[in-house]
Amino acid sequence: VTAFISSLNYNDLNEIRNITLLYLQQGKYIDIISIINELENLNHGIINLDDNLPSFSSIKGVAYHGLHNHSQAEYLFNQSINHNKYDSRSWINLGETQLLQLKFNQSIQSFNQALLLGDLTALPRVITSNAWCNKYDNNYEYLLSLYEKESINCYNNPSNCSIDSSIALEYTNLPYNVQINLQSKAPLSQESILPIKSKKITNINKKTKKKRLKVGLISSDFGIHPVSSLIRGMIQLIDKNIIELYAFAINNEMSWWSYNISESIEHFIILNQLNTIDSAIYIASKHIDILIDLNGHTKNSGLPILSHKPAPIQLSYLGSPTTTAASFIHYYLADYVVIPPEQSKQFTEKLILLPPSYLVNDYILTQGDVVKHFSNNNRLHKSSLLTNKSFKTNQFLFGVLSNNQKITYDMIHVWYNVFRGFGYHSHIIFLNFASLNCSYNNYLSIAKYNGISTNRIAYMNLSNWQDHLVHKTAIDMVLDTSNKNGHTSGLDALWAGIPFISLGGSNSMSKRASESMYKALDNEINLVYSLKEYEDLIFEYSYKKRNEITNKVINKKEVVKICSNIYLSNDLNDIDICYNKTNQYLTNLTGYNKLSIIRNHLQSLRTKSSLFDINSWVNRFTTILLSTFDISRLSLRRHHRINHYHIFAKVTNNSRVYNQSIYVYDSINHSTNDLFYINKAKYANVLSNRHKYISNHSTSNSNNIVKSKKVNDNNENKGSNNVNITISPRVASVDRQSYSSLPVDLFTRDELIMLNIGGMVSQPGWLNVNAKYDTPYGSSSKIDIIRNMYDLEGFPNNSVAVIYSSHTLEHSGIGDGTLFRTLEEWKRVLLPGGLVMISVPNLRAIFKLYLDESISISERWMATLMIYGAQSDEFDYHLIGFDEYTLTVILNQVGYCNITRVGSFNLFSDTSDMIYHNYTISLNMIARKCLDSSIDSDIEINHHAEPYDRSTGY
Repeated sequence: VTAFISSLNYNDLNEIRNITLLYLQQGKYIDIISIINELENLNHGIINLDDNLPSFSSIKGVAYHGLHNHSQAEYLFNQSINHNKYDSRSWINLGETQLLQLKFNQSIQSFNQALLLGDLTALPRVITSNAWCNKYDNNYEYLLSLYEKESINCYNNPSNCSIDSSIALEYTNLPYNVQINLQSKAPLSQESILPIKSKKITNINKKTKKKRLKVGLISSDFGIHPVSSLIRGMIQLIDKNIIELYAFAINNEMSWWSYNISESIEHFIILNQLNTIDSAIYIASKHIDILIDLNGHTKNSGLPILSHKPAPIQLSYLGSPTTTAASFIHYYLADYVVIPPEQSKQFTEKLILLPPSYLVNDYILTQGDVVKHFSNNNRLHKSSLLTNKSFKTNQFLFGVLSNNQKITYDMIHVWYNVFRGFGYHSHIIFLNFASLNCSYNNYLSIAKYNGISTNRIAYMNLSNWQDHLVHKTAIDMVLDTSNKNGHTSGLDALWAGIPFISLGGSNSMSKRASESMYKALDNEINLVYSLKEYEDLIFEYSYKKRNEITNKVINKKEVVKICSNIYLSNDLNDIDICYNKTNQYLTNLTGYNKLSIIRNHLQSLRTKSSLFDINSWVNRFTTILLSTFDISRLSLRRHHRINHYHIFAKVTNNSRVYNQSIYVYDSINHSTNDLFYINKAKYANVLSNRHKYISNHSTSNSNNIVKSKKVNDNNENKGSNNVNITISPRVASVDRQSYSSLPVDLFTRDELIMLNIGGMVSQPGWLNVNAKYDTPYGSSSKIDIIRNMYDLEGFPNNSVAVIYSSHTLEHSGIGDGTLFRTLEEWKRVLLPGGLVMISVPNLRAIFKLYLDESISISERWMATLMIYGAQSDEFDYHLIGFDEYTLTVILNQVGYCNITRVGSFNLFSDTSDMIYHNYTISLNMIARKCLDSSIDSDIEINHHAEPYDRSTGY
């Protein structure tokens, strides 16, 4: 850099400006600061030497902003504004740095200045700043409507778009296509012009430490942030024999969580004060297989680093609950509830759906004492709360645990509408987050407007992490937001055992997290689907008071029996029955009013449901990572994009039972069939079910066989070449009377003949040859020709260009001669130079699998079926096995030439590419019929098979 700086012509300011702007695009922030510092030194400390925009102080400020030094960036943007007060972009940059430093009122003023200068790019930013302060006035409504109008204009007229940020989309009701369009224009979504060369995807062998799956987590939130508290347990419990885990911290903000994470994880690396390109190069040097972004479009995001593509597979998780709309993010990890598969179009990424809930959490490991020591009858006294007002035991406390930015005007209106119906015995408590200093007065103003005494509005100071849930047990009911609901505020409430009233049913991921939590909790009693139901449910709980005692006398023992049985119920009617039967005994049975019963019920579910089962979650997460890696690798083998497929884990009715099966959805062909079936050992388990699970919409076709010249077939023998074969009773076969007729124009078509022996799936240009139409997997109309594989009756000598056979040759035998006769028959019909492509079970790999001590009994049984066949009908028996050496010798003995072992054929989605428990179980070979100088065949046939990677060792 020093040498480069010395070569610059500092008299040419435009050259300096253009170079620094180029470096901004490349993420070379430190280089920019060095260049502009040199410019200042040469000009006696003066940085802005002309009136052109952007100013050098503004460019330098953006560089410091990129390095997360926001105080220095703020100083430089102020310097730029002092130089030119009409520089609207510097006003916007100033507001952004102030917002990131939680200077909310100042950021609103800065953004408003930019708007006064006519710069509409400030619109989403000022809306967001107002939302942090809950400043919902007429001006806010006008700005929001203008933002929606301009967003639609950006979608319809991209060349005339004034908006470059998506941060306010959560407050709008814009269609998803408009939102994605705007998200894609955001600075964080832009791909770097300097992509780096990342690691190639190779096989993973969990048995060798060098071949573990390398997974990186990148985030600015390893300090004091909900993300760090949620993932800590996952990092501690991840299986280090399978996953080598890295954490890349974007800043050096340390806390108990980050210190604990750094102790638990194998590699904790701080990337503070580095260029994004340098950070990306460093990450790439670690040969990461999967890099997980934990920020998305949030504060100090790591997306600019990922824009350089430092890892071959990059996915987003747990940060902003919306698409990144970034081409360099391949997958988004969620669950079936927050993103139903039919809403996949709301994301540019392919989806990885992990049931029952994508929300990992650490409560059972770090907050177990709350379950042990605090219950419905043993809660923190309300007088002990760290609030700005004091409370008595008989006062009813509503709590809002969400940060202020999530609280919309609609929700405040609903809360106060409910609140207005209660007397002075009830209060509502907000948490004292950073923006409360500007939002609390707005809460009071809205209360006055609704006729509510401001004495009933309180706030609670934040407690240290060890005690915060204990303090929250004093709250009687937690009220959830509609926007960005659930998440840590919901998890806090549920683990503290507090009734938590929430909304579900939205069409947006950011508004469905609570629904996901309740599904995983196996209980939806407090989940409603409209604001009207939300109000009604709160009234229903809170108005059931002691004066509702009926005159009917009920046996006390019967009451206790009924109420103890409802703890395992999800039916609100059962709780109603219990409540009604206990009304007469509230004096003696104070724990059995309706709200207390709900609280007891929720508390019992904390250790029974899967929501807080961190061990099971980590196992599922490991499975999905390994599956994602392998499926991405197979996508590349087929010359698709790396994220060609959605990856869906199997859903069961009971969230406590997880059948770790992965289904892959063909996103291009929109096939609803399962392309791969992946069992709990993480990989494709299709051997005994290959016809059932192969997609009918494989994208592979005959174009992967390249013909350079047309066949010139002057061969005289165009009739049948009858082969006399005596079949042993052990080998299943069909007689020739069952053979189907060949297409009448088969040998006159202006195209090569390509046969798929044993094929069941239609592919353009290929003819499927099978022994019968009916199989154990049903009847198929995709079979073109009925033949025994050793008797291709009706095909002339030298008439077929390519024969493909996947897992059929092992069904032939040695004792009856069908193995050699099959290979002889295939050679007979092939043109000289024609290809035979054979895939068979690889005995070496399967024996290694069988002897692997880590596999279960069901997996060892699967290996047995691979060796001997599934034996589902008379054809499904394996009579011989091969490895590379034996099959090469046999092919050579029959007279084939150019015998080669390959990786993937890159033709079909079938068992030739199958991986089971990290073992590639298929042996794939290509050979040619040797050339015959006496036959005039003017043809050359090429293929696109991958070379075989011999590092697997088998």
